[in-house]
Amino acid sequence: MYYKYNDYELLYYIEDGCEIAFEILLKKYEILANKLAIKYCKIHHIKDDLLQEGLMVVWKCIKCFDQRRNVSFYSFVHLCIEHRYISLCQKNKYYQNTNFLSEDCIDYSNKNHYLFRFEKLFDDDLDKLIYRECFLDGVSINYFSKKYSYKYSLIRLRYNRIRSNLKKILTN
Repeated sequence: MYYKYNDYELLYYIEDGCEIAFEILLKKYEILANKLAIKYCKIHHIKDDLLQEGLMVVWKCIKCFDQRRNVSFYSFVHLCIEHRYISLCQKNKYYQNTNFLSEDCIDYSNKNHYLFRFEKLFDDDLDKLIYRECFLDGVSINYFSKKYSYKYSLIRLRYNRIRSNLKKILTN
């Protein structure tokens, strides 16, 4: 329904003080904000927080968009929302993909717990480091490979091997 309206016409009406045009434009870009929130966060209640941040960004974009800069409104809003989500995810681990295999939920009294069967999971210290940073802390493979100066393909291969071994342990 919202795709029928031209962004520039709506922006013109908003400059004239039309609140309906503002609501239409906000609803139109709520879909984009939701799509990008899903991309950056898989957890439902955190996604809602990101969506609210995205809607605030859309509101600010509507207020400060300058047509003379020769960029489309869609591109401007998309870039601003994505930049905001990335900065939030980098600043606050709350918004990153949470992995529920953190050390907080390990029952150390139960020696048969699946987290104690990691001998099959790690071949060396690099595998342990990949597990700790990528699986538990939510660091991306790309960032990890740059941080420790390893080839991306090597880290991705080891990451996938650890993940498949972890799946085998968890399903048994």
